[in-house]
Amino acid sequence: MNNLSIKALGALCIVMRLLGPPDAIADAPPEILYMAVSDAVQLALEQGVEAGLVREEVTIAEAQVGVVRSLAIPRVSLEAGYRHNLMRPVIFFPDEDGNTQSIEIGRDSDFRAGLTLRQPVYAFGRLRNALRSANTGAEATRLAGDFAAAEIALAVKTAYYQALFAHEQARIAELSLEQLERSADQIGKLTNKGLRSEFEKLRSDVAVANRRPAVAASANERTIALENLKRLLGLPLDEVIVLTDSLMYSPLSISRESAVEQAIALRKDVASARTQVAASEEMLRAQAANDRPLLFLDGNYNWQGQTSTGITLGNDEIAQSAFIGLSLSWPVFDGLENRYRTQQARANWRKAEFRLRKLEDEARLELRSTWTRLESVIEELAGTEEAIALAERSYHLAQVRFEAGIATLLDVLDSELALTRARLVRLEELFRYSVLLAELETQTGLGPDLTPGRSGH
Repeated sequence: MNNLSIKALGALCIVMRLLGPPDAIADAPPEILYMAVSDAVQLALEQGVEAGLVREEVTIAEAQVGVVRSLAIPRVSLEAGYRHNLMRPVIFFPDEDGNTQSIEIGRDSDFRAGLTLRQPVYAFGRLRNALRSANTGAEATRLAGDFAAAEIALAVKTAYYQALFAHEQARIAELSLEQLERSADQIGKLTNKGLRSEFEKLRSDVAVANRRPAVAASANERTIALENLKRLLGLPLDEVIVLTDSLMYSPLSISRESAVEQAIALRKDVASARTQVAASEEMLRAQAANDRPLLFLDGNYNWQGQTSTGITLGNDEIAQSAFIGLSLSWPVFDGLENRYRTQQARANWRKAEFRLRKLEDEARLELRSTWTRLESVIEELAGTEEAIALAERSYHLAQVRFEAGIATLLDVLDSELALTRARLVRLEELFRYSVLLAELETQTGLGPDLTPGRSGH
């Protein structure tokens, strides 16, 4: 085939490609979603199922305030009806002779309409206390919702850091395999030249083969960690995401004592429990006031018409009536129901106080425990960077010594293993530090203010 034929064939392939099936041309690569940890948290709070449940709980509590407030608004009802008398009603009365006489009353068609108004005028504190209780309860629910959102954020951050950890772990495993493969290739060349024994070549090949399963396992763990993060974010499992943050260390900007104080002052679950105590106290007052009277303003308008000649009513066939007045309702005796309900409300108030004290103690203990573990991780992190540098130097020297015939293959393998271990130890400590820091942010309610220099949080 000459050059002209080759060019013609190439041009034909290009034309066929352009004129081929549209699906082949439109088969674009999937869109990549770049995501920092703050983006992941925001996405989970906007689209996550758990966040949706929290929002609905707040909506229910806020609606309860409207329900209580509606009790002070006038109630207006309209009633209307039509009745056709197949047999007219009668009345009986005795005549002069003592006989009973009956007379039909009404007409064939009966029309009725009425408008009723009832307005609470004074409730002797019942509605006021109930409204205060509902408002305070709604605020407690909102604060509890804020803490639930903080816990969702903590779960997302932990999953994000787990995905970062799995990714770096897989990268270290791949790097370790590459180092072993380079050493095995080098030994193979030296063996071919008669400078190394067949035994050393076999041993290097075995080391490479033994490391490959670990690389495959770490790759699977990376996939699982990413899919778990997608699940929390409400993303499809086939969504392609790239995590832009990294596991890093940033010094804390707060002391242990300040953290404990902030935990009690700013934690949303503690604030919610504190508000719930106030709501329970208002509920107690509202329940105790249920044995007080209620004063209503009542009004009524009635329209009535009857006819036996169709649906047209004459003036003499229509009657109207109306009234306005006050009514008082006072539960004089309710079988002691309100007394026992008041006892329940008082017990709920005391229960809320005990729960607040318990939550404050747990918050202090939880934060001290997290702080202690965080300090331990910081101490362990301090020497890991230097350990990696020393392990890299040791591995490089072992290779040089091996090439010079001074060191053995075992020296190279040991130094490579030490380097991999040093990298994994630092990675694990950075992962623990990031997760503990996220827990501390949730426990103190401070968020990113704990580490001003930490990006993406």
